[in-house]
Amino acid sequence: MAIGDFNYTPTDGLDNTTSFPSKPGSGTAARAQFMTVLNQIKTFMNGTQKTAINANETAIAEYGTDFTNNQCIVYNNASQAIADSTLTALAMNTEVVDGDTMHDTVTNNSRVTIKKAGTYQIVADATYDSNATGVRRLYVRKGGSTILKSIFQNAVSGTQTSMSVSAAEPLVVDNYIEAVAYQNSGGALNVRGDTTYACRLSVIRLGD
Repeated sequence: MAIGDFNYTPTDGLDNTTSFPSKPGSGTAARAQFMTVLNQIKTFMNGTQKTAINANETAIAEYGTDFTNNQCIVYNNASQAIADSTLTALAMNTEVVDGDTMHDTVTNNSRVTIKKAGTYQIVADATYDSNATGVRRLYVRKGGSTILKSIFQNAVSGTQTSMSVSAAEPLVVDNYIEAVAYQNSGGALNVRGDTTYACRLSVIRLGD
């Protein structure tokens, strides 16, 4: 396409006045025409587009703050005895992160309480001491009674039994989440608490 046939007609955001007339008579004239276009682009970027970019940056920053504030990761640093054939909420006495006072390390420390409604990713982990009898179960429980997700497996002879269960769930303010253990070895059996992963609960808000 010959330069003399070209008209610059932007579709959005720029002044629709710049055009290329007949072929520039000199290099100076050509540079002047291009500088006109570039100056319009600069004006656009510093005006409408800059406002849009700033708005997006603000939204991203707010999302990051919201994500940090609405997550809780806790664990138990001591072993807990689980009675035979009894659903038992797992204590969580240590916090990795608690962005919105969702957990108390002393009072009802098995619970992570929701402070902002939304969809949450929940992950519970537990490791039972070695015992060859019965089955091991691990649950994610809401409000002390509603089982959201569960996993079970037969006991493993000669080694610990490690389990993990996860759920994505819409939750409302004051819902609380617990990790719940069950075993039927014939006697009490410990869930280990010697590392941050042996007995752990994480509740992280994904969005609305």
